[in-house]
Amino acid sequence: MGVFAAVLTTAAPTARAACPTAFPSSFKIKEGSGYFQASSGTIKQTTTKSAASYFYINNTYYQGPTVPQLSYSANGVKYGAFVTDSTNGTIVLVPTTVTPPNTYLPVDGTLGANCAITFTLFQAHANSYLQVCGGLIELATSQKTGCTQVSATLVTS
Repeated sequence: MGVFAAVLTTAAPTARAACPTAFPSSFKIKEGSGYFQASSGTIKQTTTKSAASYFYINNTYYQGPTVPQLSYSANGVKYGAFVTDSTNGTIVLVPTTVTPPNTYLPVDGTLGANCAITFTLFQAHANSYLQVCGGLIELATSQKTGCTQVSATLVTS
């Protein structure tokens, strides 16, 4: 009986952190085989959780409505995530003290079931595809050749 009980004990599932119903004030993002990392004004892929950057959602007014924009902060500077062109998809981090060109589209984030994050382009009027392209995290209105489409998840632990 002792051996049988030990097998049952080790086979018990481990507890997972519960998924929140709203974005926390600071969080990391898992995607495909890596994590989001803010680097040199863009968002890149890193394979290690410890190197991942902390992000937050800032409800920002943009050309009228409030949007839940992916944001980042470092050394006292706050940044909003934008895509410079919906077909290019490169995500850039623009200081909130700078007004980006009207052609820039905010990267909006919505938290769903099972900690899934849906990123969309503000008023792009098309589907948004989150993808990794040569180590950069991109969000475009079409799947780009040579890129890998990924999904994003809120890191809870």
